[in-house]
Amino acid sequence: MTIYARVFLAFLSGLMRADDMTDAYLFHTRLVRISEALRDTDPPERLAEALARLRRRGCKIIWLNPLKGWKDYAPGAGGMTAAQPYPDLFSPATTLADLAALEPELERL
Repeated sequence: MTIYARVFLAFLSGLMRADDMTDAYLFHTRLVRISEALRDTDPPERLAEALARLRRRGCKIIWLNPLKGWKDYAPGAGGMTAAQPYPDLFSPATTLADLAALEPELERL
């Protein structure tokens, strides 16, 4: 399902933007409404402002991105581009090996 998730979520997001009456649900062990999560998109500047506030408070920012593990990945989405200056750690989270490789990095932080 991982292969299809990105395509389906993009499709659902488009439907949600086109029609305010549309609801979206995921089924896992139960039915989960995700409509608001798909509508909760702010301009990239808002993300940058929030990350800057976290940084000023002394927080460590760890960003795990499944796409970063893909060959030739480059952050192109507005939100990801706006976020780039802030993470203390920006790592892939595509496989279990990626997650296991985080241990020394997390110890460093």
